[in-house]
Amino acid sequence: MECGNILPGTAYTPPELRALALRRLSAPRYLHTLGVGAEARALALRYGASVQDAACAALLHDMTKEDDQLKLCAGYGIMPSGFELAAPKMLHALTAAAFARRLGAPEDAVNAVRYHTTARAGMSDLEKIVYLADFTEPFRRTLKGTRSGLARLRALVFIGLDTAMDCALALSADYLAEEGKPLHQDTLEAMEEMKGKATRWA
Repeated sequence: MECGNILPGTAYTPPELRALALRRLSAPRYLHTLGVGAEARALALRYGASVQDAACAALLHDMTKEDDQLKLCAGYGIMPSGFELAAPKMLHALTAAAFARRLGAPEDAVNAVRYHTTARAGMSDLEKIVYLADFTEPFRRTLKGTRSGLARLRALVFIGLDTAMDCALALSADYLAEEGKPLHQDTLEAMEEMKGKATRWA
């Protein structure tokens, strides 16, 4: 699978990935991606994670979102679950993770891309950072349809990763419930784990 004009395994730096995103993404998606990158860098500095890996994973998280997901899944040898096929917006996390691996990203960054939509139990700090940065990037005006949820989460992300994750997962679950959509098993397991780890934020 082609990675823009970059040969697989040869480029994994923020400037190269910003240029690649500019070529591949629409203007609104590119702006969102830059916002996630900026937020991920700030959170990495706060929590002692790799700033480069956080920025790069953030820049990669939606890299394939505007592509034909089923075609990419076939090209990368990805076999989506029935749940994922029924919720095709989730597929870009799988294909973007494969794209990141093809570019030579370390496994922790690949996983941060892979789980930025569902989360999971046992997330690394880098995975949590990218998940939260996707919610709280500065260009986002609402969170799952609510300004109050976004303001609350932005107040928590620099207090503690687990506390912020607990809040973000709860807000996501509320939104999906309102939409009549089920939660992915990975999300349910992440929520259960956070119950025992997070300082309550409500």
